[in-house]
Formats: sequence, C-alpha cells, structure tokens
Amino acid sequence: MGEVGIAVVLVGVMLVAMGVGALVVGRGFVRVGASEALVVHGAGPEPKVSFTGMLVFPFQSHERVDLSAKELVLERRGRDSLRCRDQLRADVILAVSVAVNATTDDVLRAARSFGGARTFDLGAVRERLESRFLAALAEVVRAVDYDALVDRRGELADRFVEVVGKELDGYTLREAHFRLVEQTPLEVLDPDDILDAVAIRKITERAGPEKARTREILVERRRADAAVDLARSTASLAGARADSGYRSDVAAAEARVVALEEELDEARSTLEALRGGGQ
Repeated sequence: MGEVGIAVVLVGVMLVAMGVGALVVGRGFVRVGASEALVVHGAGPEPKVSFTGMLVFPFQSHERVDLSAKELVLERRGRDSLRCRDQLRADVILAVSVAVNATTDDVLRAARSFGGARTFDLGAVRERLESRFLAALAEVVRAVDYDALVDRRGELADRFVEVVGKELDGYTLREAHFRLVEQTPLEVLDPDDILDAVAIRKITERAGPEKARTREILVERRRADAAVDLARSTASLAGARADSGYRSDVAAAEARVVALEEELDEARSTLEALRGGGQ
C-alpha cells in the first residue's frame, strides 16, 4: 500500500472516530430544565453540578434535582390544636413554600439527603420536613396569647420562618402565611385536663358579655325594622280611609316597637351587669 493509500485509510479512521465521538457526545449530553439541576457522579472526587446540562459518559451516573417551589400545608385542629400562652387553644392552618437553593452546595446537600428523584416527590419532602415545621409552629403559638395570634398573623408567620432556620438539607423556607386561626371549639376541650379546664373557664367568662352585646345588637336591629314598619303603616293610613283595619295595623306596629324597646333595655342591663362583674 502506497503513501496515498495509507493517507486514505488514516482519513477514514479519523472520520469514523469523529462520527463515533459525535454520536457519544450527542447521546451523552444531558440537558436539564430551568427548574432543575444535574448532578453527575464519577466525574472526579466530588460530584459535579450543572444548571443547564453536561456531558455524561457511560461510566458515569447522574441524577436530577428539582428546584421548583413546593407548598406544604401544616394543619393542627380539633384535638390536635395548639395551646397559646394564656392556655386557650387555637385551630391553625399554615401554608409554607420550600425549594432547593440553586447553589452547588445546596443541590449536593439535597441530593445526598433526599436522593435526586425524591426531590420531585411532594410526599417525600413533606415526610422529611413536616415534623420540624410542626415543632416550630407549636413554639411560635405557645409564646403568645390567643388574641395576639389572631391580630399579629403576619408578624408571627415571619417569626415561624426565623424559628425554623436555614439548615433544611439543601432546602430553604421561602415564605409562610396563616390560612386559618380560630378558637378551638369548646366541646373539643377536655374538662378533666387541668390546662383545658383553665381554657374552658376563660372562654365562658369571655362569652357572657359577647353574647349580651350580640343580643343588644339584634334587638336594636329588630326595633329599627319595627319602626320602619310603623312609619309605613302610618303613611298608608294617612292616604287611605281610616277604617278599623288600618288602625289595627298601626296599633300592632306601635306595640311591637314598645316591646322591643323593653327587650333592648333588658339586654343593656344584662351587658352592664356582666361587664361590672368581670372588673
């Protein structure tokens, strides 16, 4: 074989090698989406992380890590409700948003702690983080009275984020907000539990004046409606024949107004007595 033949063979070998190389690169290059990271093992003493894509050779392994935000809903209600500093108990629902930080260290931390595939599984993320979140929520609620919990939801949600902290196996707690804060129903409380017994007493003491005030408002509303009815009846009587039927309607409306005024006076007296007794 002459020099020309050898050159042709070498060119052919080079072309085949380039074709094989292009095929390997084409098949071995792994791309990831905008909300993912790629972790490649076997590329050196430490795994490599990429947020766009990387060439992965057959002797290497790789996994994807989900970077998208996930919402976890923490719910403590009924017999699982949380106790406040003043011993009252609260039904609470708190929604939190978590995601893996888009940094090499946090992606590797999440991959080691969860496994890349499990970062895509909301149930797995919840299983890993929920107990820590619930403990932090109980701590935040226990530090304030019930009224403060109701009035300062935004501030206490921020406090929850502080209590949880930043070390979450590669995840970060982005935000938290209360969806529900309500007083635990009285019938759920256990009168044989000493702390629940305190809560029952406080709720009962607070309920008396509130019920009296509610009754006062309802009576005022009904009296106003009766006054309107009386005015309408009087106007109708003025423009029509003053027969016994019209006079009867007016008399009934007047009697209703008088009765409601008496009921209103009674409701106000009850409310004042309850307020005086609580001082």
